[in-house]
Amino acid sequence: MQYILIQGLAKMAKEQNTSNYINKALTYDMISQYYKYIDPNIHIYYYQKHLQYIHLVHQSMRIRNDPAKELQRMNKGKLRIFHGSPNAGEVDIYLNGLRIFKELPYKEMSNYLSLLEGKYQLDIYPANTMVSSILSRKIIIEAGAFHSAAFSGESNDSAFAIFKDDLTIPRGESKMQFIHLAADCPPLGVSLDNGETVFSATDYRGNSGFLALSPMVLNLNIIENESGNVLLALREMTVKPQTAFSLIVTGSITGTPPLEVLVIEN
Repeated sequence: MQYILIQGLAKMAKEQNTSNYINKALTYDMISQYYKYIDPNIHIYYYQKHLQYIHLVHQSMRIRNDPAKELQRMNKGKLRIFHGSPNAGEVDIYLNGLRIFKELPYKEMSNYLSLLEGKYQLDIYPANTMVSSILSRKIIIEAGAFHSAAFSGESNDSAFAIFKDDLTIPRGESKMQFIHLAADCPPLGVSLDNGETVFSATDYRGNSGFLALSPMVLNLNIIENESGNVLLALREMTVKPQTAFSLIVTGSITGTPPLEVLVIEN
């Protein structure tokens, strides 16, 4: 009986240590992301601290838990931002009045930022100015969820599309999703060279949801869904195991910058 009690106490202590390590890892990650575009040296310092505690988490747990479940247990979610507005230039991202990302350029995705569950005010301004916002809206962060907020369109007519990223990947597999952010394009799809459909009828500011894949090398075509015309070709794309990634189409079919497909790992 005493042995069982000691085992139980040891397990509780181990779980408490793991929770402390996770909290510190999340805190250092948030600080490092804040300084990423402000002071690279401070960013690197805190990111190394983040990695140190991630390592301690793995040592303590000895297995990798589902990251979404860990976030949910701590009442936290994650948010990242994609800049898909061609004429907006570099932008600063503010959350509840605090600048969280500085000088984010077009076609770039920020890193994930850890946040407590709740409602937030999200504002986008031209870089290094807070005179007039490009975009402003309320967002809700859910515990245990990974959120991607992509803004697109002309700077005077931009809007957010917010998606949830499912990063749970079966061992040895991969995941892929398609996101349509080209304002003047009709619904788009993705096909293989043999005409087989991978994703179909994705509207502007829409996403396909994630599709499970086996690791392989793919040749993909971005097509107009109705006509089947090929707009872009993606050749010899390597699908790596234990990786979730997004295909994002941005740009213009008629103007500049031209239509482009980006491959972004989650």
